[in-house]
Amino acid sequence: MHAAAYDFVKRALDAVPPGPTLEVGSMDINGSVRALRPDAYVGIDIRPGASVDVQAEGARLPIRSGSMVAALSCGTLEHTMRMEAICGEMGRSLQLDGALVVTAAGPGWPPHSWDGGMPPPEGEYYRAVDKSMLAAALRCAGTTVLEAQETADGDLFVSARRDPVRLDLGSGPKACAREGYTAVDANPACGADVTAAVPPIPWADGVVETIYARHFLEHLTDDEVCRFMADAWRVLRRDGLLEVVVPYALCHAGIQDPTHRSLWVPEKFAYFTAHFSALRYSIEQRFQLVHVAGVAVEGQGVEIRATLQKLDAVLSDCICPFHGSGGNA
Repeated sequence: MHAAAYDFVKRALDAVPPGPTLEVGSMDINGSVRALRPDAYVGIDIRPGASVDVQAEGARLPIRSGSMVAALSCGTLEHTMRMEAICGEMGRSLQLDGALVVTAAGPGWPPHSWDGGMPPPEGEYYRAVDKSMLAAALRCAGTTVLEAQETADGDLFVSARRDPVRLDLGSGPKACAREGYTAVDANPACGADVTAAVPPIPWADGVVETIYARHFLEHLTDDEVCRFMADAWRVLRRDGLLEVVVPYALCHAGIQDPTHRSLWVPEKFAYFTAHFSALRYSIEQRFQLVHVAGVAVEGQGVEIRATLQKLDAVLSDCICPFHGSGGNA
């Protein structure tokens, strides 16, 4: 690690309070940032070596969600095909307002091996990190980019902050989206913050606090609804909320619209709870039904409003050194 990269990481860490700090791809090849957080540092790498505390894949970190104040990746992302997944796991590991810091080889760097040799041996993966691709991966990881530098030497330095992620799915026009939520819609004409057809939900595992879906699910088939619920469970943080509004099937609003592809009654939501997944149904989501009720809306009949909460899931291999074992879902 050369001086400019070290100084960038130091400056980013100086802006966040002391606390547990994770580095992905931590093996000390030509310098380490461990000294910046000597008492609260955990280094993870797929290979054993200097400055490696835990040998594990960066795309599936054995770290409890929300347990880190900072997550670092220094000179690693150019050597992996799974940049997006690694960024997502780093975001998942962070507490709110935590720092995600990346130093990587940009397009100006010559191809090199993970151990610094040039060129990389035949068959070894290498791809210079593009700033726009990294920014997209960091958004999906639930972070907001604060600073991005492309140096004359070809380095890419990026710092980001873990912010609350609240999604309004099927938002329609941006002006109609729930205040404080990221608007997501499949129609480019809506001018949403993110244009995407859902499912799948284009965010990383376990980084979303709340999903709001108002008059959206009735436009999906039942098979698509099952895929949506699975993906909502995937992206929600532990105890995250899914808030749904759909028309009641037995009123005009529920059946008159030819674009409606599924019918809803309050009891339908129970099929996505832990109770039903533990019985004979193949639906695997573990939600808790917090609230469901029918509400009369003037001029629109009755709509169903439901709130579901993601239940905890524990992985036996979750070994965060500072917070004990626990789930990463």
